[in-house]
Amino acid sequence: MGLALIPAAVIGALIGLGLRYLIAGRQQYGLLLLPAAGAAAVCVTWVIGIWSGLSHEALWIWLISFSIASIVCIALAKALPPKREQADADLLAELMRPAAR
Repeated sequence: MGLALIPAAVIGALIGLGLRYLIAGRQQYGLLLLPAAGAAAVCVTWVIGIWSGLSHEALWIWLISFSIASIVCIALAKALPPKREQADADLLAELMRPAAR
């Protein structure tokens, strides 16, 4: 039961790594963010699946875990770049403002 989680987590990290290079805006977040998020999403989904009675040999736990990991990684890859650009623009505006003396 527990050892099947290791290859699932590795595959989740590979899903995140692959999506990093398929979705635009990767320069706005760290190299390991999506692989870590993919692995974490697989692990959490896997544990919930095991606790709910799914077997590690069943196809459903694998499909659900990898689908959730893909959704999490895509959501992060789409949500983070605009927030980062806005935060950078706000910081630049603050730094360019003349200091009160």
